[in-house]
Formats: sequence, structure tokens, C-alpha cells
Amino acid sequence: ADPRFRNEPMSFWANVRSISQEVGYTVRGQGIVKIPSLDDMCRAMSRIGLSSAHLMDDGGPTTLGTQLCDYFEIRAKLLNEFVEPRLMMADQAKEIFETLKERLDPSCPLPSEPVNDIETLSDSV
Repeated sequence: ADPRFRNEPMSFWANVRSISQEVGYTVRGQGIVKIPSLDDMCRAMSRIGLSSAHLMDDGGPTTLGTQLCDYFEIRAKLLNEFVEPRLMMADQAKEIFETLKERLDPSCPLPSEPVNDIETLSDSV
């Protein structure tokens, strides 16, 4: 994670969540994480009945507005360029896991088969 955002207050993360939920997380039909513009953020706040004065004043971004723009850009770049290329389909992940398990012969406990039945899961807790 980018160290610039490690100690942000809850209000910062509340803005991230509210804006993300309103504008959406991905670019529809393209499968990439969206980077909302400052205008997108202000419109999102207006649509959910909140002020955007803390994001933009006198036609330019506030400090928080700039921080949010930076955060959304970094988040999208990280997810689009680093995380997404490393994702695997379940069958591919299972094949790699089984290959490594056989080759490494681990002595530590390994995860069991996934529980597909929610009742079975709740009974085991």
C-alpha cells in the first residue's frame, strides 16, 4: 500500500467509499478499475445529497480533493497493472497448488476443501 494513505482519517475513507459506491468501481464493459475525475466526485456527492465544498472551491481542488484524485489514480493503477494480471481462474490456481504441494511436500497444515454449504459452515463455528 502507498504510505501516503496509511494514516488518513476515517473521513478520508468515508469519502472514498461514498464516491466509489456512487460512481462505480469499474469502467463498464472494459473490466478496469475506474479513476473518477474531480467533477465525477463532486457530482457523486451531490447525487447522494452531500456537499462537495470540501473537494473543490473557487473552481479548483481543495487539499482533500487532490488527495482523493491521487488515491483513486494509485488504486486503479495498482489493481489494473499489478493485481489483475496475477489473478487466476480456480482450475489454474488448483493445478499450481497441487504441483507445488507435491514438489514441496509441506509439513504444515494445509487448507481443507472449500465449504459450499452455508449450513455446514455455520455448524462448524
